[in-house]
Amino acid sequence: MSLEVLSERESSATQSSVNLNRSLDFSHLITSNNLPLDSDIPFIRAIVRDGEIQVDALNEQIHDLVQRRDRAAEHVRKHRAIISPVRRLPPELLSEIFVLSFDDKGPPWHVGHICRSWRHTALSYPPLWSSIAISPTSSLENITGIQAQLLRSANAPLDIYWGNDDPIDPDDAYSSWSDLILPYSRRWRTLHVHNYGSHVGGLDWLRPVKGRLDQLKELIMTRCYVADMPDVDVFATAPKLRRAILSEADSSYRSPPVSIPWGQITHYRGEYAPDRQIEILSAAQDLLFCELGFFDIGVALDSFAPIILPRLRGLSLTMAFFLPQLTTPVLETLVIHYVDEVYLTALPSFIQRSSCTLNKLVLKQCTIDPVLIAILRDLPALVYLLLERQYGSSSEEIF
Repeated sequence: MSLEVLSERESSATQSSVNLNRSLDFSHLITSNNLPLDSDIPFIRAIVRDGEIQVDALNEQIHDLVQRRDRAAEHVRKHRAIISPVRRLPPELLSEIFVLSFDDKGPPWHVGHICRSWRHTALSYPPLWSSIAISPTSSLENITGIQAQLLRSANAPLDIYWGNDDPIDPDDAYSSWSDLILPYSRRWRTLHVHNYGSHVGGLDWLRPVKGRLDQLKELIMTRCYVADMPDVDVFATAPKLRRAILSEADSSYRSPPVSIPWGQITHYRGEYAPDRQIEILSAAQDLLFCELGFFDIGVALDSFAPIILPRLRGLSLTMAFFLPQLTTPVLETLVIHYVDEVYLTALPSFIQRSSCTLNKLVLKQCTIDPVLIAILRDLPALVYLLLERQYGSSSEEIF
């Protein structure tokens, strides 16, 4: 800005000051709605014009100061970042933070855009890329992304989610996706199959992985349409399988016909006929937690011997009629979603057989009567009690 301009503005500001002082003569007009004299109007307009010039000059100064302030703040920010504690984080700790931040949200595709060191950390930590979500109805162009994940996951255990949005799909779509992930079956840690139909051979696409599930620890199969679905035995030889979740909690979907090494299972949820549940529990002596749903409940159970589950700590039943079949010496949590008056009487004998270790009891659709009061008095370790007369909108899960 030139000296002449500054001098001119200073002169204008001085003149404006004089004019503003003279404006005191118009205080009676400022504080009222009276009309000014015609001879005063030119002078008032001059005051307004000079004031606008002064306001413009001050706005320029403010704009200049704001720019100088922003440049100084940015200068401080850049230099403060140099000594930021995040720069001192070891790559191992930064990787764990990434895992917690992106858990169940897909691979961290955008974290590499932050800075060079973050990109290097993300690309060199295989567990970040080991959660593979596949939908056979998705565009086959997504194969490129899955291939990148499989490459970056190196030798890390893989968590596979196979979610199908459309129960009717062409064979080639399943073939393309299955051909992509089947070669990596020895690294599968979790397999979650959701909303799968019995079309195109049911789960036949899994048959090539039989004997190759060395690392599989958890099998989840939810909302599977099991009509005419053949028995799948590929999981029978999975040596590390411990969790078999074969239905959603409080769901009406029947569990699929799959062969499981029940003797090694510690966590189980399934929806089967009562006699099939008896077969499963008889073989699953290492169970710690289980949730049992039933259909075809008219099956007579009198001919079946009672089952002892020596390690079971958590039990959930959709209906109480199954209690006479069970003995659970160390049970801590019991959830029953429907307790009618007939089968409420089975609860005392069950508790007597099982012991008094229960500390959490949830009874839904039950009636509070003397029988129930007596049951509660026989539970000295009880610290959590929920009695619900009507079905709630949410289910009680034990694992």
